[in-house]
Amino acid sequence: MISLDLYKVVIHKINISNWQQHKNRILSLVPFSSEKFNTNEELSYSDYFEKDRHYGDELLDVIKPHLADFEKMYKISDFGVPWCQGYLHSDWHSPHNHGSQGYSCIFYANYDSEVHQPTEYTAPFPDIFGNIGGARPEVEEGDLVIFPSFLVHTAPPSGSDKERIIFSFNLKVELPL
Repeated sequence: MISLDLYKVVIHKINISNWQQHKNRILSLVPFSSEKFNTNEELSYSDYFEKDRHYGDELLDVIKPHLADFEKMYKISDFGVPWCQGYLHSDWHSPHNHGSQGYSCIFYANYDSEVHQPTEYTAPFPDIFGNIGGARPEVEEGDLVIFPSFLVHTAPPSGSDKERIIFSFNLKVELPL
């Protein structure tokens, strides 16, 4: 018998090893303010719809040097503008994807693996019994997860008083020559 793995979805996890050196400075650039909190019923904070997100270049300057191994597989042709989201208590982000092309990134900027849940990724097709499964790769603060943009994902609630803060952005890629 020959068994073939025809379909699989690969995600990449990179630890931004120097995150602690930059954390306070980058987070201080995010305009956490009361008018941006409670922007919807799910999240305590999101600046996704804000046009002026001034922390993006500095955040990407910290992350880009750690992408060398990823860029051996794909040439990054464009970095999207990062946005920030903060979660408290029962906050969550409903299942969604970031479109059909490219990669998306979640950077865990303020994250306590003792109380927070990592992002859950939904299988893009059912198992042989018709069940749609999900997976939550283990992450730590300072981890960057890169995944295909089409992959449905959700941020489950933590029930914690500790704020979970992530940055997200999308990547356009090309195959290397």
